[in-house]
Amino acid sequence: MSEYSSFQKKLTIAAYLQREDNRIHHGYDEELLQYIYVMNGDPRVIEISKKMFRGNRNGKLSNDPIRQFKYLFVASTTLTTRYAIRGGMEPQDAYNLSDLFIQRVDLCMSIDEVCSLQTEMIQNFTEQVASIKTKKNQLSSNNLYVKQLEDYIYLHLHEKIRVEELANEVGLTPNYLSSLFKKETGRSIQQYITNKKIEVASNMLLYSEYSLTDIGNILAFSSTSHFIKTFKSIMGQTPRQYKLHIYDNNFISPLPSDSPTS
Repeated sequence: MSEYSSFQKKLTIAAYLQREDNRIHHGYDEELLQYIYVMNGDPRVIEISKKMFRGNRNGKLSNDPIRQFKYLFVASTTLTTRYAIRGGMEPQDAYNLSDLFIQRVDLCMSIDEVCSLQTEMIQNFTEQVASIKTKKNQLSSNNLYVKQLEDYIYLHLHEKIRVEELANEVGLTPNYLSSLFKKETGRSIQQYITNKKIEVASNMLLYSEYSLTDIGNILAFSSTSHFIKTFKSIMGQTPRQYKLHIYDNNFISPLPSDSPTS
């Protein structure tokens, strides 16, 4: 008898014995659903896992009952690890966690211990995936608020922009919005507004013939001196020094002098 025929015969006998022992394997769709729950961070996986792991449809992997469940545990942990990675876990974190659980199953002395560890394992992975997804969703939501604010600020640089009106724009309290914006961008809202105004002012200095007074007025600074002081605090040069420096470095004749000069 060929090697292939011998292998097929073993499969046939195994299938027959499993039917006789009422140990038919779980269906593919049934097993896949369990790991999709892991990938989605869905806690419903816990009850499904308990039923499937303790059930009598896992096939026969060993004549030793405890070793049978340990083998099942290793197989389940391997698949859980892969689907947790697909759900967002860092691969190294997932593999390390897998190693820890597989090391622990070696110490189990009873089927109940292995089953309990199986529940702990799949719950741990699922909760970690859920936590990652929650953080990502929160980050996405926060980024939307920040993007909405940035767009609003850009369109209102010609006005005095107050935190209260920005908070109304996105439906948050001023304190929460200020904290959120600082956390996401590393700058306060006022710092961001001021930097954007000076960024626009720099371009106006180089590419228009507006005077310092005009630019300060257009960008809603309280006075020309306030504009010059703010510009210098951010750019390290007065507006006139900045313009001369840029033109000198690019061999371009400067525009007529602004007034007042500083």
